[in-house]
Amino acid sequence: LDTVARLNLLPSTFEEIARSLANASSLALVFSEDFAADAQGVSKVEAIANLAMLTARIGQPHSGIYPLYRHINAQGAMDMGMTPGSYPGHIGVSELKSNDRFSKVWSGNLPESVGLDYRTVIETAHQSKIKGLYLMGENPLATEPEREKIQEALKQVEFLVVQDMFLTQSGELADVVLPSTGFVEQEGTLTNTERRIQKLRAALPAPGRALPDWRILADLLNQFDPETSYGDAQSVYQEIMALVPHYQGLTYERLEEGGMLASADLKKPLEFATG
Repeated sequence: LDTVARLNLLPSTFEEIARSLANASSLALVFSEDFAADAQGVSKVEAIANLAMLTARIGQPHSGIYPLYRHINAQGAMDMGMTPGSYPGHIGVSELKSNDRFSKVWSGNLPESVGLDYRTVIETAHQSKIKGLYLMGENPLATEPEREKIQEALKQVEFLVVQDMFLTQSGELADVVLPSTGFVEQEGTLTNTERRIQKLRAALPAPGRALPDWRILADLLNQFDPETSYGDAQSVYQEIMALVPHYQGLTYERLEEGGMLASADLKKPLEFATG
């Protein structure tokens, strides 16, 4: 309560809030992406996770932690390892040696060092220290601050690839532009902030020579490793089920009607990335 007093919050008010949280039949903890973007972001997210566990709200109906990301499939992307310090299933690079699931599916050795985050990529590119950069579905010249700095950084990259639906400002600086389809033109899955995995179906044919994102990546992979190939989006998802624990058993067929929540089995609890 001394800490509460220093924050100009009356102890009686704090106690009332604590009782409300403890006695509520359900508790949803919602926070924005900006809330976790400052220097104290990790500590704040960890505090929210601790509160959810302390009040036993993980895995309970109408309860849990709901980060509001800017992009619709941000949760799914993180589940697939699209963060600098983790692989699919939120396996940290430091945990790589104790997890052999990747070596069973993929050939070759995986990096055991943490990758670069967004800000570091821009800073490093600005110093002409990045030879190749692949932008997929992102146009930082239109969405991020310090656009002049970002533009100069992209110009310093020796080989820039942009994969997107349109020729964006970033694409105009690219050495290669790969035309991709929109979400209504491709099949796959997406995972929302509820961690509900939903099946995505193509409603329109792809225009011109545009290809789904998964197909572009699969074709590139096949050039590096001819023995590896993916026939369709479902084969990609089958690999996801093999590599990501809380997706296991959630087959394409089970996703047909409204999707399914990841990790319904509490023996496989959700893991939260705070970095």
